[in-house]
Amino acid sequence: GNDKSIEFFDLQNGEVYRKQFFDRKGPNAMYGSAYLIHNKDSIFFTDGVQFTYLVNEASEVLEKYRVEDASKLKHSPGPRVWTGSPMTFDQGNLYFQAYIGGIFDQPIMAKLDLATNEIDYFSGYPDFYKESYWRGGFEQMYLTYNEKERLLVYSFVADHNVRVMSIDDRSEVENFYASCSDYG
Repeated sequence: GNDKSIEFFDLQNGEVYRKQFFDRKGPNAMYGSAYLIHNKDSIFFTDGVQFTYLVNEASEVLEKYRVEDASKLKHSPGPRVWTGSPMTFDQGNLYFQAYIGGIFDQPIMAKLDLATNEIDYFSGYPDFYKESYWRGGFEQMYLTYNEKERLLVYSFVADHNVRVMSIDDRSEVENFYASCSDYG
């Protein structure tokens, strides 16, 4: 429902075993809708515009992080977090897609250092995205994280390539990948 809550399911029987509610007003108000559950006392919510909140199991806001920095970019992108491009936590940092609709000449990813509250923008759209206006879903980036190898794996809707980037040194490999709807 739309009651500002997260439902936790028992994967064995499919039943909801806990529902955690979040405040809309008061000292623990937070306006995030996309989230990452790191553990029961570290739930990160982002509002997709300005802030990411660290919330505990009691729904108390423990920290509020600014997730845009207009001093670094002409147009400051906000987090674009969804099931196809989730937030990732690694060694005290949050990684997420940084997005501002219709602008393709800026970085497309960001790292938020939770200890310093510093944001670092990196990577970008493929060059051909900068030559046209890719809207209607084509601006989407799909992102996943390989925790063992510490790699971001991502692709774009209108691109035939899959990219793999090390979060240690930001080295990147690009590989051609194509599929078709009748691959059986």
